[in-house]
Amino acid sequence: MRGNDYTYLGYVKGGQLVRRGKIKVSPNAPSSKAMAWLWPFVEQAQTPKQAEIWHSDKCARCGRKLTVPESIGRGLGPICAGKVKRK
Repeated sequence: MRGNDYTYLGYVKGGQLVRRGKIKVSPNAPSSKAMAWLWPFVEQAQTPKQAEIWHSDKCARCGRKLTVPESIGRGLGPICAGKVKRK
């Protein structure tokens, strides 16, 4: 997958997915259905073996938001990853 293949589905508040704003994804889209399937597992702090759960966070070096899975996995954006010395 490319980094630009991700589309906003909404946000979670009070255990429910809230669909507000400029959401272009239908509730019947595969990604929406996948989120509906996955959410009960997340609420129970479980990860089904068929899924990987990634969260979007901030770069450990510069604090910018990370959105690409490879960057989230390493905790650094692509520019900062090139500047950090690896042990």
